[in-house]
Amino acid sequence: EIMRLPHLFVHLVSINMDHNQLSLLPREVSKLTNLTGMSFRRNLFRACPQVLGKCHNLTELNFERNLLTFLPLEIGNLTALTKLRVDGNTLTQPPIEIVRMGIPAM
Repeated sequence: EIMRLPHLFVHLVSINMDHNQLSLLPREVSKLTNLTGMSFRRNLFRACPQVLGKCHNLTELNFERNLLTFLPLEIGNLTALTKLRVDGNTLTQPPIEIVRMGIPAM
């Protein structure tokens, strides 16, 4: 698990944490205001971290092949988001059919 982020990370624009067996993110992620892309493919997330709803500049978010069953309402705060990848999860909320229709449908 990642418990804290170094303060120098505030300048990051992209994070790739694929294949790391992560299930939680620290609250400090919300301070990474320059982030436009995040990838957490093939980890152990059971829920999409709500703290990501504060990363308003995100345009791409990848949670493929985790253990997600729902997406939090905070995803709606990501108004710049153009790509949301959640294939390989067993989403029940919103239904996968809605997710496939794209971000405006959610």
